Amino acid sequence: MNRWKDLYRRDPLLESWNLENPAEECPVRVSSLADSQGAVHEPITNRVLVSPVLLRDRADLVPVLVAVNLGLARIRERSQRWRWAVLGFSLSALLDVGLLYAPWSGSARLWDAGLATACFWLGLWQVLALRRHAHRFDSLAHDWARGIVSDFAVQYEAARIYCRWLRRATAYRSWSSS
Repeated sequence: MNRWKDLYRRDPLLESWNLENPAEECPVRVSSLADSQGAVHEPITNRVLVSPVLLRDRADLVPVLVAVNLGLARIRERSQRWRWAVLGFSLSALLDVGLLYAPWSGSARLWDAGLATACFWLGLWQVLALRRHAHRFDSLAHDWARGIVSDFAVQYEAARIYCRWLRRATAYRSWSSS
């Protein structure tokens, strides 16, 4: 777990990506956390993570993948749903721990269990809503990216083929510290 935190803390800012309107609210960073996707929008902190392998091997594909993921970052509903889901699951876990270790009476335990269950189902409902609306979010992100990337269709198809290879290449990668 510490290795993931360390990787996340050390992410350098991607200086080579220029957009007409710089994304101060959505920084683009290089991170090996995006190795299996090429580039990915991380909705909790609203960052776009770009794979260092992609940047090293196919720098020409970076703009199209960053543009699509910046398009996803612009969809507020998606980020809000992710935040609600994380909040629901976190509260559920905290309340469950409270239920396990606190010496409460019967009615307080019942309230705690009820709140934990409600928070869990709130988080699950948000995740399921995200899956239900995923195609709509993707088309909105593609429409946004199409406006800022010339020859979007060709570049995006090349990026999809490359990312398919990248997923296979990184599927069995060891995350051990050795």
